[in-house]
Amino acid sequence: MCLPKKAFVPPFNYESVDAAFQSLCKILFGEPVGSMKGFEPYLKEAMLPYMIVKSSVSGKDVYLSNHMYPKAALFVAPDEAGKLKSKPVGINDIKDIDSLFRAASENMVYCGNKVFGKNVNVELVDNALNCIDVYFSHNVRNVKRGAFLSYVRESEYVFGIPAFPKINYSMRCHEGINANRMFEAFYTTHSSDMYYSFNCTNCTEVIFGFNLRGKRHVIGNLELAPEKYLQLKKKLTGELASMLEKGKRAPSISEVTRLGAGKSLEEGEAVFIPTLPAPAGVEKAFSETMKIVLGSEHGKISGYVPWLQKSALPVKKVKGKFGSRTFKPDLPLVRGIP
Repeated sequence: MCLPKKAFVPPFNYESVDAAFQSLCKILFGEPVGSMKGFEPYLKEAMLPYMIVKSSVSGKDVYLSNHMYPKAALFVAPDEAGKLKSKPVGINDIKDIDSLFRAASENMVYCGNKVFGKNVNVELVDNALNCIDVYFSHNVRNVKRGAFLSYVRESEYVFGIPAFPKINYSMRCHEGINANRMFEAFYTTHSSDMYYSFNCTNCTEVIFGFNLRGKRHVIGNLELAPEKYLQLKKKLTGELASMLEKGKRAPSISEVTRLGAGKSLEEGEAVFIPTLPAPAGVEKAFSETMKIVLGSEHGKISGYVPWLQKSALPVKKVKGKFGSRTFKPDLPLVRGIP
């Protein structure tokens, strides 16, 4: 009996992704800034938490799109699952929940490097679907040519980006949708050609623009004549290119905003665990979920907050500019904004 031949998978071509990075930099800054290799630490700063561990079968790297796996756990890549040997579960192992937990833990092995659909030239990815030329990323779908991504979909030529669907030719941007040619632009939607901008919608050709709607040719929230704007843009992006080429990084919006903030804004900042009653709708949904999953209610949600928060990014309670209290999640790129 002849066994089917294993499909040949060519080795990962890093140069293909690097070429896309260099092309993007020419588009954003008008000139090259160097290979992606030198920018890896800078681009990784944008990613949501992940883990890289060693396979218990081969010792090779296993990439996981979550950072909360047990420290003593075992891990494998998908093509190694067939080499695992499970211990049989006896009748005494299922007599109560503690015995079942113990039996299950002896056979528990986690799988990383998961890819689905058709992927071409991907490496160190987890939960990737239909991607091409993607490196060191997790929870990505229909992405072409990108690296150091978390929760990005339907995008191309993207580097160092978390939580952003439908973004193209962009670097170091956070949350929004339908954006093109962006650098350090956060919470920006339906916009293009933006640098160092925050909370802008339907804008184009903006540098240091904040809380804008439907604006064009803006620097520092000041609208300029198109000719004047383009002249200044060429100068400013050229300076950014020189900064990136020399230092392999540029200041983030978070760093810029901290320059003008007093230290008092950070006083009292701490991980927030709610003590107020949950809204009625949340309490009702929690109760209904308990009934479905466990068969009956087991108390209000407030009694489970510390346990539930283990699977969520921390939310911080902070003091605002005018003394009021507000909340912000511990997300990359924007966590340092006062």
